[in-house]
Amino acid sequence: MGRMLFHHNRPLEHCLPGIVQPNPSHLLIDNGGDVEDNFYQAYKWLEGQIGHWPLFLSVGDHPEAWYMTGYASQWEKILTLRYQDGKRIATHRKAGEFPSLVMFSYKDTPPQASFSSYHWWHCALNGPASQEEEKEILRPAYSAQDWLKKSKRSPGSVQAHVPQLDLSAAERIWCRSQKAKKQLMDRGFDREKIQVKRLSVQSFASW
Repeated sequence: MGRMLFHHNRPLEHCLPGIVQPNPSHLLIDNGGDVEDNFYQAYKWLEGQIGHWPLFLSVGDHPEAWYMTGYASQWEKILTLRYQDGKRIATHRKAGEFPSLVMFSYKDTPPQASFSSYHWWHCALNGPASQEEEKEILRPAYSAQDWLKKSKRSPGSVQAHVPQLDLSAAERIWCRSQKAKKQLMDRGFDREKIQVKRLSVQSFASW
């Protein structure tokens, strides 16, 4: 199928053929709409830089780019892990609680895509970022080709943002199960593009 350079992950229930756009409201904390979390503030800052609310994609033809999307998290059995009085206390997902996520992958740069450093993005999340940190996040001197070269040189280091995304235009679609594949086909996605693909997750056993 060839290289896939851009990857976007979303819950199965939000997967329909056609154009999807970001929804800022899901980042608002449920407190009367008056309180915003760090993600909302970071996205809002990025909106001011690129001119639109961002919908994120990971960049790179590499497993590190796949993991950046969060697609593998749907197989994670442990939700939280802490230590108390020397004892390891874990909260596990139960049967029926696992999410069903779908990853859409693209060969070509999506329209209106801009780029930023995933390695420096935490500075925006912990913001406000300093001017020097903002330069490291956005690297204004970089062209799209510079960012693609960086993604190849340092897998898992580059993210892209677009104002909207055509899910129907994806060249490859990964999902967790045959059941999810059937649901995607029933909704109108091309069965030839859909693959059932599982990724391993980081184990908490050694913590």
